[in-house]
Amino acid sequence: VLRRHAYQEAMPLGAAAEAEEYLQELLTNSPGSAAYLLLGQCRLGQGDIAGAEQAWEHALQLDPRSADAMFELARLSLQAGNTERGLELLRRARELVPDRMEFEYTLGQTLVRLGRNEEGQQHLRAAERLRDARERNASKHDLVAFSAPGPQRRTILAMAALREQNYEAAEALVRAVLQDHPDYPAAQDLLQEIQTRQQQRTSRDE
Repeated sequence: VLRRHAYQEAMPLGAAAEAEEYLQELLTNSPGSAAYLLLGQCRLGQGDIAGAEQAWEHALQLDPRSADAMFELARLSLQAGNTERGLELLRRARELVPDRMEFEYTLGQTLVRLGRNEEGQQHLRAAERLRDARERNASKHDLVAFSAPGPQRRTILAMAALREQNYEAAEALVRAVLQDHPDYPAAQDLLQEIQTRQQQRTSRDE
């Protein structure tokens, strides 16, 4: 049985609130799809479903090929009972990124719940194959990363640490994200911000 995807794990409320404050500052200067994706996660972590949906819709407007935004909106649509839109968004996300385990798994679960068992089981089997392939190809370090929260949540936790001026913890979190996802733009920007603030602190101390 597939474990629950990291997107479904609880986000600490304090971390989500702290990170949203930082994100609002970031969005004032450099709004982008990746930042709005994170903003949606922060709002969802605080129980603001409407705010999360608004942020993810904005992310999709900025990047119409954002499979992550489609996936998050699909999950909200399915939870709200809008099955048709949820399935449409899931299929679009899967077409853009066909090798994502969570896309296959969520699509399979949804189809099974709708009574379309054969089609749903095909997607669930595909999700199992993708999970098994990921675990086979993972090193011992990667297996630890595989069980950790996904890049969005770890980046949010790094933002919360940055707001608390815990630069060492923030840098460790964001470097862990970049080790697994080297092209993740929000983490790249955050690392640069952390390093800038560390340099400023060093200059003040001297």
